[in-house]
Amino acid sequence: MGEKEINITYETLFELLRREKNREELQELDGGFFEDVKDYLKEKKAMIKDDNELFSADNSENIKKQIENAKKIIKELYEKREKKIADLAIYKSRTRSDLVDSSRFLEKEKQLFDMLVELFTKYRKDVLISILNG
Repeated sequence: MGEKEINITYETLFELLRREKNREELQELDGGFFEDVKDYLKEKKAMIKDDNELFSADNSENIKKQIENAKKIIKELYEKREKKIADLAIYKSRTRSDLVDSSRFLEKEKQLFDMLVELFTKYRKDVLISILNG
């Protein structure tokens, strides 16, 4: 894999969340986003653990707070994307449309989308269609 498109920082996470919240469509992320985020958190934790002697207690607390806040942002970003994917899956299941743009899905998100479409379609067929045709 080539060079990272985005260097993960607290500020970039905040900006990614802001864009995801303010725009209706799913926002594009680098394919290795989840791994990059894991690496970012590991690096921050290592700064506290490995270099504890170099940091003052205040600086160490600031890093811990930044990790805590970053995790909140990551969780909210994940949940916003998850909801958009679920909404798209419901739309595809209802309309059977191939017009759903999945180009911005990450690999794991594409798997989630496909499973949700299958689940919603099966449920719709088993319940609604059987009632309407019954």
